[in-house]
Amino acid sequence: MPTKLHLSDIIISIMKKKGKKARACAFGAKIIPVIEINKGANTLLASNIKPFEQAKIDSSNGSLNSSGDPFAGTDPANIIDCKSKVSIKDLNVGDIFFGTVSTTVKSPDGKKVRINPLGLFQVTGKTEDSYGITCTVQGSDGQQYKTSKGGIKLRSYKDEAGKAEELKQKLEELKKQKEEAEKKAKEVMEKQEEFNKNCFDFANLSPEDKLLKTVKTGTTNIWMVGPAGCGKSTMARNLASAMELPYLCISCGIGTSATEFVGYKYPEREATKFSEYYSKPSVILIDEFTALDPAVAQVCNAALANGEIETTTGLVHRHPECIIIATSNTFGNGADRQYVANNQLDASTIDRFVGGIIEVDYSPAYESQFDPEVVDYVTQLRCIIKNHSIRRIASTRMIQAGHKMKENFFKDWKERLIINWSESEKKIVEQNLVDFWTQQKDLDKQINSLIKHKLAPEKIDKDKLGWTNVSNGSLNQIQY
Repeated sequence: MPTKLHLSDIIISIMKKKGKKARACAFGAKIIPVIEINKGANTLLASNIKPFEQAKIDSSNGSLNSSGDPFAGTDPANIIDCKSKVSIKDLNVGDIFFGTVSTTVKSPDGKKVRINPLGLFQVTGKTEDSYGITCTVQGSDGQQYKTSKGGIKLRSYKDEAGKAEELKQKLEELKKQKEEAEKKAKEVMEKQEEFNKNCFDFANLSPEDKLLKTVKTGTTNIWMVGPAGCGKSTMARNLASAMELPYLCISCGIGTSATEFVGYKYPEREATKFSEYYSKPSVILIDEFTALDPAVAQVCNAALANGEIETTTGLVHRHPECIIIATSNTFGNGADRQYVANNQLDASTIDRFVGGIIEVDYSPAYESQFDPEVVDYVTQLRCIIKNHSIRRIASTRMIQAGHKMKENFFKDWKERLIINWSESEKKIVEQNLVDFWTQQKDLDKQINSLIKHKLAPEKIDKDKLGWTNVSNGSLNQIQY
């Protein structure tokens, strides 16, 4: 029958055999597991645990709990650190310490690597031989490490815990910042996707659509710039009609003064039409804006940007639904060869219209309502003016005048439209003008050719064929 002994007795007897002083306190006052000694085989059995190897730790002294952390719920007072009155050589099985452990592990490629993990560790085994004391310790992740007494360096748990808490807070902040950044990035991506889905090229819109799109953005300071007679004033008036708003037109010229906007003082103070419409939902057209004296135009700066204007009858505030539309033939850079009455505007005045400046040209959609031969004639005049640098204008008004004359059976309506042109200019027109009806016959031949070869309308090179005046809408009406 095997004899039951305490492991401490065996340790003492072995140490005595080696000539070393027995120190029962090496393992403290803890109860050492009972082992059995088979005297015949001289073999130590301790429920299959050999002495001086890893000791079993029960739930009361730090074994892995349900949370997976062996140190969960550990009282900080029981943690040994550099401020404790315990030396490293006095660490016993079951003790929990805070510090670094220098040990060697195998890397994934099989090489030995020296590591120094920092944290809480529990002594799970302790051996002593001629080389010294070897400890087996377990980290909070359950990983086992073997190290010598010199491989353990105690650290201040309180200081490191404070640093850890500070680091934890910073990590939480970084986590929140990351979540916010990801949320913003997602919003940006969604907005970009929405933009890509709905975006359009503003320059390709018709003049009417340009104005409507600009108003739709909430822009209330709009400046339409384009050649004379292209319908700028008409579009402003049509906008007021479509929005069912009162309409005021102020025509500017060299004699227009600041009193047009701020009012008169003598013989008595009078409110202006501008201040009246400015304070209610309305459309105010300042026609030929660049014909104003730059100093007078600056009077409008406060009205355009600050939402108020000081008049002779007091301060007038702008209504949020008051739309101010300025029109001109130039961009405020001064007169040119054709528009000699245009002044250079102050940069501060021009800045009031940023985002609301619309370049307007003649509207094919609007002009299509008039006689096609008249439209064709004026369109050709525009090409001749451009190609030969003639200082003339072939405006929508010319189309309207030609349409009325032809309706009233004026045989020489073409000549009457350019009656004020010089003889040299008329000769250039005569040499370059293509008869409308001859052009129509050529167009019919080309269309028949397209039908024969079944060429899709969108593949037609109008410039190559000389069809610069033929709309895509007309081509799409071709039936095969």
